Amino acid sequence: LVMMGGTIAVGVSTALYQAGTLSGETWMITVGLGLYLAYVPYGCILFDRLIAAVGVTATAGFLIYVTDAFGYLGSVALMLYKDLGTPDLSWLEFFVGFSYVTSFLCTLLFTVSMLYFSRATATHEAAQAEGVA
Repeated sequence: LVMMGGTIAVGVSTALYQAGTLSGETWMITVGLGLYLAYVPYGCILFDRLIAAVGVTATAGFLIYVTDAFGYLGSVALMLYKDLGTPDLSWLEFFVGFSYVTSFLCTLLFTVSMLYFSRATATHEAAQAEGVA
């Protein structure tokens, strides 16, 4: 829920910025905080809890490394897309549009993940209660 709150904050703050309710500085801080809230719990809490819930022997270190690598790859891909694919679009317009897309997709994917893992852990707990797992 913290991660979803972060992605929702990105979308809401962008809408408020476009409406003229938020200053540019406040908007950038809110977007940064929202993205931070959406990303950091993976490395700090979520990966460890997912490993424990699934019941495998592992560490979160490799998963954190992989997500960081994809984050860097995504940053480079976005800059290339902006510079080569839409050179006439201003960085502000690009960032506003990307903020909306990020907010919507991440909130949707967090919701789907929450539903999936709720079912997966319930199934795992039921199997443990029956002595199967």
